[in-house]
Formats: sequence, structure tokens, C-alpha cells
Amino acid sequence: MINLFSLLLISITLITGILWVFIKFLKNKIYKIQLNSDAKYNKLIQFTKNKYFTWIHSIASMFPGLLLVIIVRFFLFEPFQIPSGSMMPNLLIGDFILVNKFIYGIKEPITQNTMISVNSPCRGDVIVFKYPLNNKLDYIKRVVGIPGDKISYNPINKEITIQPQVISKHTISSSRSLSTTYSYSVPSIFVQTLLFQKKNQINNEFIELDFNKPVSMGIRMLLKKEKIENHSHDILTLPIYQDQLNNYYAQSNQSLGNWVVPNGNYFVMGDNRDNSSDSRYWGFVPEKNVVGKAFLIWMSLEKKENQWPTGIRIHRIGKIQ
Repeated sequence: MINLFSLLLISITLITGILWVFIKFLKNKIYKIQLNSDAKYNKLIQFTKNKYFTWIHSIASMFPGLLLVIIVRFFLFEPFQIPSGSMMPNLLIGDFILVNKFIYGIKEPITQNTMISVNSPCRGDVIVFKYPLNNKLDYIKRVVGIPGDKISYNPINKEITIQPQVISKHTISSSRSLSTTYSYSVPSIFVQTLLFQKKNQINNEFIELDFNKPVSMGIRMLLKKEKIENHSHDILTLPIYQDQLNNYYAQSNQSLGNWVVPNGNYFVMGDNRDNSSDSRYWGFVPEKNVVGKAFLIWMSLEKKENQWPTGIRIHRIGKIQ
């Protein structure tokens, strides 16, 4: 489902496009009149000197630029801002990213049906997608499981195992587990604080605090490296937190904490494992919902969730892990 901004952009481009064609037609008509008659007294030529025509011409002149924006935004690249800490430490609140929209294929912008298929998301890719429970929302997570994978998550040590399924003509069997390895957990520079507000609301905040400074309010998060096949990235965990299995998405014929990814779907997780609403809780991401692959941080503002920025983090500009 296309969002309101995209629909508005398409509508404005369509209107300016109609006016642009009208101006081109009018200029061609005037050129023919000038060749065959006295253009000085022609009403059509007089109309072009009217102030309303000037406004129309100015609006129509926006069409080529808007068309270029449409092509880039819907088929090539689209910018997004990271609004939450679910992908820490690799993506922080205030990061501005670019998403490659053609790497997986070209989609029709209204229905999001794939017109030309190129590649499929791979394990380890960071993707932007339409939230399956509300297509008006854009989510960003890391692909952990592709179609056919059996995913198992251990809520105690916060680690996953991936077992691809081998589908033959008559049976489905499990192959050997993929290589998923983890480093030892070490203290990170990130501290999670729990601030109690009015009406018994709890507000999570993430602050950066040097190792040599004591934590007076909050919990220092742990950092470890997760490697899935040949792709390596950092993840964060909260030492005292353990997932409640009864909150997990329950797939039929699978025990809690185990999922088999259906065809045409993907299993995604946030790198901030204990602060992410992901496939563990609401299920799989249909291929149709995938917007593209996040590949670049092009700007980063120093800010907290729902607050104004206080500076620029130049050092964060670069490729996404």
C-alpha cells in the first residue's frame, strides 16, 4: 500500500505533467500561427502574455524535476531516518540512510507488485519493509532467515541457530545447521535507562557512557559479534532481560521459539535484541512488503527519540555493517 506522501508526490507530478504537455502543445500551435498569419492580433498569442499563463508555465516547468524525483524515489534510492534504537549499535536514532530499491527488483509503485525480479534478500541484509500488521509503517531490521530456514532462538543466551530445510519431491527434511557463531559478550558504551513518567508510563532511553565512568542510573548493555555464514555484525543485549516465550509469535506445528520461514517470506530481527519488535513477536515479512536494502548512512544527527537534535555525528557517515 502506497503511503500518503508518495500518493501526493505522484498526484503533483501528474498535474504538472499535464500542464507541461499543454504548454508544449500551445507553443507548437503558436509557432504555426506565426508562420501563417499576423500573430500580433491572435487571441492565443495574447493569452500567453496573461499573468495566469505565466503561473501555469512556472508550475509546468517543475515537471522534469519532479519526474526525476519519482524515478529515483520509486525505482532507485529512497532516504529514511532511523527513529528508534532497535538496530543499535549499527544504526542509531538520528541516522539518515539510503535504501537501494532496485537491488531486489523493480516494483510497481502503487501495488508494490514485482515487475522485474533481480535478487532476493540474503541472510545478514539490513532491509526496510512495510510492517505486515500496518502497511503504512516502515520498519528496518536484519534478515536472519530466508524461505525454508528453520529458526531457533534461545532467550537465555540471546543466540540463534539456523537450519535450512531441504525440499524434495515428496518430503521436507532438515539439512545441517548453518554456521552461526558468537564472540564473548563485553560491556558496551551504551547504557539503557528506564524513566518512569506520568500515568505509569515507562520511557526507555539509550545514552553513551565511557567505560571508565560508573553507571548511576540504568544498565550497561553488552556487545558481542554475531556471524551468520560469512556475514558478521555487532548485536546488543540487556544482561538482566529474558524474553517471555508466551509473547512470541506461535507458528502452527512449531514449538515456541522455533519458526520455519514460508516460501516468499523472511524472518527479521533487530540488532538491539532485547529492544526490538520483530519476527519473534509478529511473524514473517512477505516479499511484497520489502522496500529495499539499506546500504549507506549519509547523515547522522545527535539526538534522542522524540527529541530535537543537538549536533551532527560526522564520524558515522559511511557503509552500513
